[in-house]
Amino acid sequence: STQSTWGDLLLWKMKPEGTPCGLKGHTGRVFCLLLTSTNRLLSGSADRTIRMWNAETGSAEGVLEGHTGDVLCLAANNDASVCVSGSSDATVRVWNLLKKHHSFTMSGHIDEVRACVLSPDGLNVVSGGADNTIRLWHRRTGKLKGELYADQVEVCSLQFSEDGRLLMSGGADGTIKLWEFAKGVLHQTYHGHEDQVCALVVCPFNYSVVRMISASWDETIKFWTLPTLESPAAQAQAQASSTASTPTQHTPVARDHTASTPTPVARTSVGRDTAQHEGLPEVGVPKLQAHSRPAQ
Repeated sequence: STQSTWGDLLLWKMKPEGTPCGLKGHTGRVFCLLLTSTNRLLSGSADRTIRMWNAETGSAEGVLEGHTGDVLCLAANNDASVCVSGSSDATVRVWNLLKKHHSFTMSGHIDEVRACVLSPDGLNVVSGGADNTIRLWHRRTGKLKGELYADQVEVCSLQFSEDGRLLMSGGADGTIKLWEFAKGVLHQTYHGHEDQVCALVVCPFNYSVVRMISASWDETIKFWTLPTLESPAAQAQAQASSTASTPTQHTPVARDHTASTPTPVARTSVGRDTAQHEGLPEVGVPKLQAHSRPAQ
């Protein structure tokens, strides 16, 4: 399906003879789309609503109302029972898709929420916004669990690795930050884009090289490899083995994970989008510097 700046959707059948099916209902720009695992299409709009559609037939299945600003981002859990939305009203809302109603609202951002994602286990909601922060919420209670502070930048996209151990954030400065989710630690910074990183996709682990794909307003799509982190059990075992084999104590040497600058493995040009909008630790997580926009 494709979204429109005029409030209409076009649902395309992926066949040579396929013709688009127009989905009408929104009265403002459509900023985001989400196709769930149950083949339900969700659309978020400047008319402050989220509309639900049957992706096979194009028929309307309901409207979710409550936001007081543009709906800018959408995410759903694996079984498509829960949806999360972010808005220019600076809130994140959780919706029950089975009962088609609002569950609760998470407030804390002081500017529009431009990205949201659910952790693979469905227990955590992560949101990023124009207030330069990444916030972690408990999905079932709506309580704030932690936050990461960026510096003079909008957080425009978020994505998890398949196992949920890595969190990626794309910023308006063209960088992609790689976080160790359980620790809330900035692991690495990817440079390469020259404008806002508006979308991130992670490939399954069975792919040979490419692990992450990013799209930017600089008219490029880039393909990246991601580091492989040892599991907590493996780290503990390695630490125990090291302690057992080393009788004398050594002072650990700090390591800067952000020192290296990974390079993309490929690059593809795309058309430019000119539209204006297009777990972490518990409370007490260190306030880390993330994205930073160059001085204008």
